Amino acid sequence: MLTEFFDFKAFPASVKNGFIFLAAGWAWHFFSLYRYFYQGEIPGRQVIICIAILFLTARGLSWARVLCILCNILIVLIYIFLATSFLLHSRMQLGLIALVNIVLFSLSTYFFILRESSIFFRAGNRNRAGTGNDRHKDAGQR
Repeated sequence: MLTEFFDFKAFPASVKNGFIFLAAGWAWHFFSLYRYFYQGEIPGRQVIICIAILFLTARGLSWARVLCILCNILIVLIYIFLATSFLLHSRMQLGLIALVNIVLFSLSTYFFILRESSIFFRAGNRNRAGTGNDRHKDAGQR
């Protein structure tokens, strides 16, 4: 069923790597939040945002790639602030946890910004749009 939505074999290496680092970044984000900051549940909005970004990016939507890059940049900026704050206040363990997230989301952003990724996401949208238009043309001819 998932192969109908996600054909990972068709993804170029840069998109695969970007998606892997994105998923790893979110997993590390939730692990570190749950392990070191929250005593109860992980905030539902963050889980919804995570799932939406992962799902839409895996679908190959061009606008989702842009949204993902913007969210990654925001997350990196927040974690740069946190890492600096933790490291300046001698909280090395928390500073290192923040640095891991900076690296994971930065690598995801890097791989999604590459030209190969851009071409893949643009081509994916054209293929979907072309398929949809062909269906409408076929329906009109019958």
